Amino acid sequence: MACWKNSHLKSRLRLTASPQAAAAVELMRQKMQDLGLDGVHLEPILVNRWVRGKEEAKIVNSESQGTVPLSICASGGGVGTPELGITAPVLEVKSFQNLSPVPAANVVGQITGAEFSEEIILLGGHLDSWDLGTGAHDDGAGCVQAVEALRLIK
Repeated sequence: MACWKNSHLKSRLRLTASPQAAAAVELMRQKMQDLGLDGVHLEPILVNRWVRGKEEAKIVNSESQGTVPLSICASGGGVGTPELGITAPVLEVKSFQNLSPVPAANVVGQITGAEFSEEIILLGGHLDSWDLGTGAHDDGAGCVQAVEALRLIK
């Protein structure tokens, strides 16, 4: 697996449809072509794209606590905050709706069998990652494992 040592998959900042994610897609396409897989191609798809902004929140003028900063993590898909901020009750958000789709791609390659060419064994993984994660469990490793398995089969 030394061929992955200096790859774009080492970057933990691969939000869907970001330049880093596009580089990882291209890396996987190239690795599959280098392995001589059949029919390597990109499948265009639409995905939701979001860019993290500055996050800041606090409880203000609480009768019991005064002003208290809050630790927050924006999840995307919301409306930006005005320059002077907002005052509102704290709400728990439980789902994402209406994120704008943007183009991205799946990477597809195959080994066509000689004896059972119509039968399918599917291997897969994902390349995008959460920008605040460490990358330990969300680093494109599933794609690397799938391509390495194909390399060993080939």
